[in-house]
Amino acid sequence: MKKICIVSTCRSDFGIISNIVKKIQFEKNIKSSFLIYDIHKNQKLGNSIDEIKAQNIKVDFIVKPSIKSFTNKELNLSYRLGSTIFEVSKILNKIKPDIVILYGDRIELMSFALASVLQKIPVAHINGGELTYGAYDELVRHSLTKISNYHFVASQKNKKILIQMGEEKKNIFNIGHPVYENIKNINLLN
Repeated sequence: MKKICIVSTCRSDFGIISNIVKKIQFEKNIKSSFLIYDIHKNQKLGNSIDEIKAQNIKVDFIVKPSIKSFTNKELNLSYRLGSTIFEVSKILNKIKPDIVILYGDRIELMSFALASVLQKIPVAHINGGELTYGAYDELVRHSLTKISNYHFVASQKNKKILIQMGEEKKNIFNIGHPVYENIKNINLLN
């Protein structure tokens, strides 16, 4: 039986990958683990863990980095990301998944990706090859691409970008954007 770990770091990525998470959790031949970042429990950011529970999705682990406050926001972020690597590494060492699935381009994903690499667990990245000009996101997304073993892209254009970045064609799969799956499941008004 394959063991798959899927990660959600915030409300925006959960909304897009929720159907993927459900399919993996209900697949009989897969043992899944769903990890969420503690931002999902943040009251100021909408307490999106309630949305997860409302969809009957089981959360296996909530990753909570160590809290220490620095006056410099860059030091705060560095400390949070570093402690997240350690917390995720402990979880991955415990569950020993065959693969970790990451979606998107949030900076917190770097901690999950690096923990996976350090635990020698292959990484699958969804939505590589996107372009965001002038934002942190692009640097993170392309870094995740280079760390990842498998790539699930939204378009042929994105696949071409990953090939130009040196990724192997055989490990890039054009699946379309995951949000299309959500759109198919919407009950439209007549």
